Amino acid sequence: FPVLSGKSRFSLMSFMKAAPMICGAALLVAFFDGSVLTLLPVYGVKNQMTAELAVLMSSVLLAGNILLQFPIGWLSDRWGQAPVILCCGVIGLAGALLLPVAIGFPFFLWPMLVIWGGAVVGTYTIALVIMGKAFKGPDLITANAAAGTLWGVGSLIGPISAGVAMEAYEPHGMP
Repeated sequence: FPVLSGKSRFSLMSFMKAAPMICGAALLVAFFDGSVLTLLPVYGVKNQMTAELAVLMSSVLLAGNILLQFPIGWLSDRWGQAPVILCCGVIGLAGALLLPVAIGFPFFLWPMLVIWGGAVVGTYTIALVIMGKAFKGPDLITANAAAGTLWGVGSLIGPISAGVAMEAYEPHGMP
């Protein structure tokens, strides 16, 4: 059993300084998750989709979140965490940039949503693997608390920011 008693070497704030990549992944994936799951259907409707298809986009994105975690983990085991998290991040950025184009081409949109959702959440999955390898005992508890706190912050500011962006640059501000 893991030893969970004792005092961590980190406070929540000092952990954020000690592990910025892990903290950044938690914040950004929560920002994405909150924004996209909240506003992707609205984005679809603003881009002439039926309400049913617009809501289906969120389900397809979530399917990618679920289905691609095992392949991403397998790639991480074979190639290492750093190249895989970088690749997931690049795919996540590319998905956001491509969404305004893909929205008009269903044959491209649906597979892109699967890959985009899986890659973005894959960054968090890999960050958790890195966290579990790098921190033990009380330090791991603090690391998890920091990641959870940042998840909450990202979930709070993501939808607000994406909503403001949609108003400022309609209809493509969300991505």
